[in-house]
Amino acid sequence: MPIVASTRLDLWRSILHARGFRYGFESWWRSRPAKLVGSPAALPRTVPDESCIRAIHEDFRHNFRKLESWHLRHRTKILDAKYDKSLAQIQKELRAPAPEQVDTLQFRRSHAILATASSGVQVHVEGPLDLRGTSAWAIDGEPVDLISCEDNVCTLASPVSSIGLELEQVQTLSSVADVHSEFVSVWAARWQQHTSVDWSRFLNFVRAFLPSRPFDLPDIDASMWSRALRRFKPRAARGPDGWARDDLLKLPPQRTAELLGLLRAIEAETQPWPRQLLVGFVCLLSKDNGRTDTQGYRPICVYSIIYRAWAGIRAQQVLRILRGLVPEDLFGFIPGHETTELWYAVQLEVEQCCQTGDRLLGMSTDIVKCFNHLPRLPLLGMAAHVGFPARLLGPWSTFLQSTERRFLVRGQVSPPVLSSCGFPEGCPLSPVAMVLADWAFHIYMKAFLPPVRPLSYVDNLACLARTPFDLARAFNSVQCFMDMLQLTLDASKTYVWATDASARRSIACLGPPVVEATRELGGIMSFGASVRNAALKDRCQALGPTWKALARSRAPACLKIHTLPSKCWAKAMHGIAGVPLAEAQLQQLRTAATTAIKIRPAGVSSLLRLSLSSPDTADPGFYQLWCCARDLRRMAGKLPNLLSHWRTFAARYDGRQLHGPFTKLVQVFAQIGWSVQTPPLVMDHEGLLHNFLTLPLMLLRRLLEHAWLQYVASRHTHRAAMFDLKGLDPALLQADLSRLSALDNSRLATVRAGAFLFGHQHAHYDLRKDGLCPLCQQPDTVEHRVRFCPRYADLRQPHQWVCDAWPSLPTSLTHHLLPSANPHLPALRGMLQATADTTGVFFSSGFGDGWQHVFTDGSCLDFACPDLALAGWGLIHAHGATALACGVVPGLLQSAPRAELCAMKAAARWAIFTRQPCIVWSDALNVVEGVHALQDGRPRPSNADSDLWTELAALLEQLPQANFLVHHTPSHLDKGLTDSPFEDWLAVHNGHADTLAGLANRNRPHALRTTHAAALQYHNTTLEALRALRAIFFGIAEHSRHSTSQANHAAEDDEEFQAPPTGCSSKLVDLEDVLSLDWRSQLGSCIFEFPNSFAAWGWILF
Repeated sequence: MPIVASTRLDLWRSILHARGFRYGFESWWRSRPAKLVGSPAALPRTVPDESCIRAIHEDFRHNFRKLESWHLRHRTKILDAKYDKSLAQIQKELRAPAPEQVDTLQFRRSHAILATASSGVQVHVEGPLDLRGTSAWAIDGEPVDLISCEDNVCTLASPVSSIGLELEQVQTLSSVADVHSEFVSVWAARWQQHTSVDWSRFLNFVRAFLPSRPFDLPDIDASMWSRALRRFKPRAARGPDGWARDDLLKLPPQRTAELLGLLRAIEAETQPWPRQLLVGFVCLLSKDNGRTDTQGYRPICVYSIIYRAWAGIRAQQVLRILRGLVPEDLFGFIPGHETTELWYAVQLEVEQCCQTGDRLLGMSTDIVKCFNHLPRLPLLGMAAHVGFPARLLGPWSTFLQSTERRFLVRGQVSPPVLSSCGFPEGCPLSPVAMVLADWAFHIYMKAFLPPVRPLSYVDNLACLARTPFDLARAFNSVQCFMDMLQLTLDASKTYVWATDASARRSIACLGPPVVEATRELGGIMSFGASVRNAALKDRCQALGPTWKALARSRAPACLKIHTLPSKCWAKAMHGIAGVPLAEAQLQQLRTAATTAIKIRPAGVSSLLRLSLSSPDTADPGFYQLWCCARDLRRMAGKLPNLLSHWRTFAARYDGRQLHGPFTKLVQVFAQIGWSVQTPPLVMDHEGLLHNFLTLPLMLLRRLLEHAWLQYVASRHTHRAAMFDLKGLDPALLQADLSRLSALDNSRLATVRAGAFLFGHQHAHYDLRKDGLCPLCQQPDTVEHRVRFCPRYADLRQPHQWVCDAWPSLPTSLTHHLLPSANPHLPALRGMLQATADTTGVFFSSGFGDGWQHVFTDGSCLDFACPDLALAGWGLIHAHGATALACGVVPGLLQSAPRAELCAMKAAARWAIFTRQPCIVWSDALNVVEGVHALQDGRPRPSNADSDLWTELAALLEQLPQANFLVHHTPSHLDKGLTDSPFEDWLAVHNGHADTLAGLANRNRPHALRTTHAAALQYHNTTLEALRALRAIFFGIAEHSRHSTSQANHAAEDDEEFQAPPTGCSSKLVDLEDVLSLDWRSQLGSCIFEFPNSFAAWGWILF
């Protein structure tokens, strides 16, 4: 008994301190929401008696049921909270399902029937049958049951109806051992080749044609190792050794140093690879190609994260070195290159030939299981010839010889499989081997067939030729190169093409199919003058499941809109930069998106709704415009012949609609009023010329946004309430949005999109409504609600002035809160465009011959509105606060960072002009750090001001680093708070530079100042009216919402109140407490004189 009492006391103490309650169950009990009569006020410290326990149980159950009821009532709010201000949940909902791993295999086999017994129950088949697993059998499509099989003679359960020709088997293997056996037999044959091949032909070619440029690699230090580990995702796959990314990052420094020492010993070949790092688990992921056998799964090998980090560091270093050695048309795995380059380069060549009438031919092919079939010995020999260091080749070669791969199925691994050929998919060094093979291919084609231009991206090889004869030779040369490396071309992915019909007829005899259009590496290509965009339309139509998932999601509309560019348009319009697409197709995408997001009430324009949303790429039309402009700029920096082709195209452009990036750019520019002049010059919708390739990316985006909004406005002037809409002002559209609640933002977006707001508009399509104000019996128009309806007199009273000014305001502003474009901005931008660069105009040549201390600063006015900002800069000398130079920022992009950069540029030019050593003091930390990066040879900062950084980099190359020192000083130091004479000196001269920059910024021509003042006044006046009208609109919406809510609550109260039937009494018992858990089985075992179903209902009602 003492043991039982002790056990009960321990249990009761555990209940009192239960972790499921904040501060324990005992503390929760004192502050529980509901307290029943008869329950103890505080829980006893000792084990309570039975009556007390019952009271505690009843009280706790009552509170639990109240919590459960509350949870059910607020379940929607709890679900909605998961989406609040986060895209993670909605992206998870829209994400394509991860490929399934192999579980079972299913094979379809056919066996020829050699003979059939006269009884029809036995058949003799050709070859042995595989009876593993389970199988379904059929003879010529008729199902049969197989009883036994001996010596290829199969006995059937029943005779066949007719003499069959073929025994069909559908075999399912579910045993892990059988699945392992199948994959091992298939992949071991591929991985164990090239054991006795003479590679002298390839190696002799390498020695004869490839350069030898020996290089070395630095030791891997702790910082390099840490950066490599942080590049892995936090949940990166663990290898067979069990190490995770975070495990390695959290190792003590001493253990990390020991690990790096082990890797250095392996590189020096004084220590072998630990066996744990040589093992790789092969995960088999479904290809979704309809196959259920071994060909339906893709093997991905997962090695230790230690090996992957080491190999990743070395691969990255080697690829950076190879970037300066390999041909410019080798795109795969080379840093700075991408898949788009291959199809973009081919398509612009095709487009130009179709324009000029020149002939162009080409071929494209792929290598079968390339990584698994690449020969090791010749490629490692090529690496040694090129100059790879022994510290890389030695451990890499040893790893390849010793690595063993094991197939992972349902947590079980297969026997090890060694390999003698191929480079494992999953090893970061395998791309280096692929680059070597591609490099050899390019050199081979250049050496033996100079007229042909080879291109490659990983295992995708292409050639361009001018004559059918050259293409035939190129096709033969590619096959010869493949034979030299014992590789096989994939016939299903090999094709040839030509830009004219006669050439197509000539190359038809080569063997591969002749195509006129295809999809290649994400691009949609047409090899002729015809436009072929069927593949792009199919992609748009394939968004159906995404629209359904978007409609099901409980995420707020703003998050759904935010995901449109990345989850919808990127999928549907991948490769749009070279493919024409009709406006009707874009409108279908808009309609589908707004319908799925449920933001398309009556009157709403999908074009307006998406174009005025954030981001602006939520509209597929602007997404298309931005992709075309951005991709051509990016490709111009990667394809050296693009600018010359563009100039040729522009000079010969005759208005024909061709399939290619240049025609596409002309089309999307014409839509917004832009035009291509002499490339790279383009003219915008306001008649200003810009260098399309050097224009800051941020400015290009802003100009395109302005032009797109003008186009959107022009598409809606046919509406009665928008007839006077003259463009749209992006600054006014975005004003105050960050201060509004999510509900008010949604209301504003709906009003601006043209929604029918009040009864007069709804009556046009809803015959149940008369369109009259229920209070005034006047037409329920926007003007009546806002200006005259007495119901909203209190709402308009603080903003009566805007109601009085109603007749003078644009209808588009008063009815839909759409501000027209600022009419003074075009003139202002023209003046800013014409502003001269004065960073080379100096007022003094310095003082003395020693170090010159120079202070720089920038100033920006009205920076809150980028379109109205004005920026200037100043440069002073510390000797007497002498002004050395000052001026305003030239160009349309006016900002404080650009002003600081202009000041630094002036300082560099002054140092070159005076040829004296300078110490430059700047309060812009980003500029100081950027200058240090340029002086140290690191990449220049990549941001919106790339044009100024490029100019500054060219100036710094002319200055010895030791004679041009740049230091940071805090900005706007208060001299009264400084601690030393040095700080006083910094504060004084930094203040002088700031004053000079401010004066220079205000010292502008009278015409510019007048125009800027007019533009600023228009902005402020319109913004004030917009805020007043918005307040009235929101007040009306809130008033209507409260009225509707009160009416709904009253209706609910009426529905919920029901008088109890006469003669009813209150429920005496709770059935779920009275009935036993197995009451149904007890009821079924009883014998009644009436049906069991009737008895069941009677039991329940009782």
